[in-house]
Amino acid sequence: MEIVGSSDSGAGLTGTSSSGTGVVGRGIGDTGVRGTGGLVGVHGSSTRGLGGDFSGGLAPLRLQPADTQGFPTSGTHSTGELYVDNQGSLYFCVANGTPGIWKRVQLV
Repeated sequence: MEIVGSSDSGAGLTGTSSSGTGVVGRGIGDTGVRGTGGLVGVHGSSTRGLGGDFSGGLAPLRLQPADTQGFPTSGTHSTGELYVDNQGSLYFCVANGTPGIWKRVQLV
């Protein structure tokens, strides 16, 4: 069964559950759930637990690298954002602003 939702002014598809999972997506050979949006593609939140929980056969999570080297130098950014440049360097936004204040994450 395929369920498709779309909206010009709100949520295209919403799921609510008082005892389990609100929305589940399973892709056989492709993407289980895909989100695209003008501001946020996928949003997860929880009042009692994790906002997101990921697992994968190759890796639990991948941040798509940018096309340029270094941290963002334009646009408005918020504390907590993560950014991967085209060299694979990871940056963390430590203060809101345009473009925010970014620190390179050093792995030890």
